[in-house]
Amino acid sequence: MPLKPVKRGYKVWCVTDSDTAFVLTFEIHSGKTDMMILLQNRIYSIGTVRVNRKGLPDILKTNDKLQRGGFMFSVKGPVAAMKWQDSKTGTVLPTATSPKDTTSTTWENKNGT
Repeated sequence: MPLKPVKRGYKVWCVTDSDTAFVLTFEIHSGKTDMMILLQNRIYSIGTVRVNRKGLPDILKTNDKLQRGGFMFSVKGPVAAMKWQDSKTGTVLPTATSPKDTTSTTWENKNGT
């Protein structure tokens, strides 16, 4: 990613309390982990994903320009692939939430309008 100040880093897995956000345990990630293995152990996850990764649905790979606040999703089993538009496009793969459950919010610009 050209805009990141440091191109390398660490991935840390955390188990947190969903009410207090208290970190119960953590582990430094040292290899590939399949989301389905985590899900079988009742560990739900969400993470960003690069659009050029193999096996993703076509909706993440297209350059369709969504309106700000717009989103698209595809579901395969318990894993969803979601794409949304803010000032830039974001993509995530969650097993923790359903993309069918949506919430509306209002947008505010930096100048407060």
